[in-house]
Amino acid sequence: TESTAGGKVESGFIKNSQPSSLLTKREVARYLNCNERHVTYLLNEKKCLPYLKEGALVKIRYEHLQKYIDKLPPKNLSD
Repeated sequence: TESTAGGKVESGFIKNSQPSSLLTKREVARYLNCNERHVTYLLNEKKCLPYLKEGALVKIRYEHLQKYIDKLPPKNLSD
């Protein structure tokens, strides 16, 4: 269990108590079950996730991540 800006990361999922918390690329990668390189791709190439810069750190708002996830097509579980 690790602490984040507004919640805890347990087994790769963020249990968030504050909907406006800021997440790192590592936390977003754990939430999406992908690597940080893919999160960088989403930020810089696809530009589908807005982000903030705090010095060298990139932060993604939890609500922006949720909006991105809500727009994803549903997974086909029969494959």
